[in-house]
Amino acid sequence: MRLATLAVLSLVVVACGPMDLDGITVTDHTDALTSAANDNLFTLTLSKAPAPLAMADLLVTVGFPGQTTTAVNFTHNDTNGDGKLDVGESLSCKEPPLNLWDASVVGKTATISLDTRQSNSTVLRAIASAQWTPAN
Repeated sequence: MRLATLAVLSLVVVACGPMDLDGITVTDHTDALTSAANDNLFTLTLSKAPAPLAMADLLVTVGFPGQTTTAVNFTHNDTNGDGKLDVGESLSCKEPPLNLWDASVVGKTATISLDTRQSNSTVLRAIASAQWTPAN
């Protein structure tokens, strides 16, 4: 039975390719979440990618359980000035200009996703995901 299970898992990995999407790290911002809009949320750092990512095609979303997943605003911390998100570079992410999260989500875990738009399309492709738990 173990050998059959291992064979099936091996087949899935070969057929689907690697399933490791953890190419980002998320660090909580030190500012507290407030009842106002535009709170600083977290810093997302790209830890691995096959190539630099075009900024115009990126989307960062936050999804708390039981809530609608929402896109957030971000500023690119472009260390080499090429206008693309490279491994080691980060995005400073903020709440949209609408108060979506406040102290009521502190200690709850959200899924953070980094997606990119496919060339000449509106279809998104998942790049990576990570967890974020606001501390304050």
